[in-house]
Amino acid sequence: MPAPDSCVTLNRQKLLDEVNRRHIKRELLAEEIGVTPRTLRRWLHGQTTRVQMVHLDQLARQLGCAVRDLIADQEAAVEAEVMPGVHPLLQELRRYVLHEVTPQNFETATRLVQGCGAALPFDIQAAALYEYARFASQIGQVSQAQRAFERAVMKADAAGVDIIRFQSYLSLAQLTRAQYDDATERESLFLEQAEHVLARMGAQHWRPYLWLMEARCARDQGFLDKALALCDNALCLLEQEQGPPTLDTIEGLDILGSIYYDVGLRRRAQDILFHAMSLADQLLYPEHPLRGRLLVRQSLITGLLGQLQPSVEMAFEGVRILEPVLPLEHLDMTRAWHFLGGALCDLGDYERGLPALQKTLEGHPDEEAGCRSNFSLFLHRMGRLEEAADEGKKAVELFTIKRGPDHPLTAAALGRYAGPLQSMGQWETAEAMFREAAQRLHRADPFHVRILDQVRNQATCLLEMNRTEEAVQILQENRRIYSQRDENPAYQGRYSLLQGRALARLAHRRDEALQCAVEARTRFQSPGIDPALRHEAEVLIQTLR
Repeated sequence: MPAPDSCVTLNRQKLLDEVNRRHIKRELLAEEIGVTPRTLRRWLHGQTTRVQMVHLDQLARQLGCAVRDLIADQEAAVEAEVMPGVHPLLQELRRYVLHEVTPQNFETATRLVQGCGAALPFDIQAAALYEYARFASQIGQVSQAQRAFERAVMKADAAGVDIIRFQSYLSLAQLTRAQYDDATERESLFLEQAEHVLARMGAQHWRPYLWLMEARCARDQGFLDKALALCDNALCLLEQEQGPPTLDTIEGLDILGSIYYDVGLRRRAQDILFHAMSLADQLLYPEHPLRGRLLVRQSLITGLLGQLQPSVEMAFEGVRILEPVLPLEHLDMTRAWHFLGGALCDLGDYERGLPALQKTLEGHPDEEAGCRSNFSLFLHRMGRLEEAADEGKKAVELFTIKRGPDHPLTAAALGRYAGPLQSMGQWETAEAMFREAAQRLHRADPFHVRILDQVRNQATCLLEMNRTEEAVQILQENRRIYSQRDENPAYQGRYSLLQGRALARLAHRRDEALQCAVEARTRFQSPGIDPALRHEAEVLIQTLR
């Protein structure tokens, strides 16, 4: 059994060599492992030779070496034998979390924690509970993860290990949204607790992770400008991080990419997620659930940028990785089926896409509103207009209950609902709904990318009612969004083409119409865009010349 203080003799020279070789700033390293810079200096100068295992383990993680390498030679030989209940437990749990996330190993981890925890010092118990909770979270055991994080906080309180308290509070904030109707209030409480711990720690390199959680909370409440500002701040600090990738870094980039997508910065979101995947490939094994989650999110953004076949392939691979690990009722698994169904339908494969979307309705209830909104879109494309209108109406009602009438997701769903009404010839009703959707989105974010969809559809209704001047005006007013958010050449081209057709109706503005038609043709030159769109632009150009 280990000594009561769980301390071992430090290999001072090895520690000094590793720190110098990696050019790590000693103040940052001290913050990372939860000690003062003075304590770290005493270790490096040989003034203190006995080090707690929890700190030695943190050192090894930050330096990218084995714990055994940092232990003095006289103790290293017997370390594996004398510490079966402490360090090997943490190492085993971390091996599971990074490399072997399976239901079978989760059962083993549960037995390990239950069987060894009570005999260990509080700092080791806190670290073990935190790693176990991360394992439970990855595998979709939300209730067990929450209980383990809460216990980790209590043990960390007793041991004075602030870093585990901080990380556990962030994780609890992330988990609470999937479990409670009052998730926003609970999430804010956990984030406040994390802020208090961070202020005491003074470890500012952890602040980006707090900002990301605050940004996600702001996004969910519809405060997109605030969410974007917090994300930009977090990205600035994350880009300065050095050292090997960690699970925290990858998860942080995943959150960052999702928020950039939600505010319409699709290209930036795609770059962030590809970077996260490259780090995941270095740190995680190929079947790790986090890789599946990243693939699913990449699938959505890649499809919206016009790369439909890669989008479907990513979605299939994400579902394949997640399905053996997560139940359908888990939000990430439900979302994976949702995105797969959407990708297949975007590719025109409704035979497989619609059943995948239908499967979504059997999963997590938070995904129902978005799924019904997509049902409305795809049924509309298939010409099943009355069914599309029914699904669109249900989606708006669900979003209104869940998010409120002025939330961007509610506004976008309202536009989807108006689409089949427009196709059924209800021009005035549809135009009013598109206008209302655009106004709500504009209130949330003046550059929200989905404003363009509403404006384009509203303009089409106005043209059908021979209100050409109004259509031209709103199309011109909203072009500024291109320079801020929308980076899909197909969407941009359709917008320019519609603007060209509207201007062509006004004899004194045919030169502007020609300019828009040429611009549309240029955008339609991008790879993967339907050649029929280029043909439509060519026909308009010839007509105007």
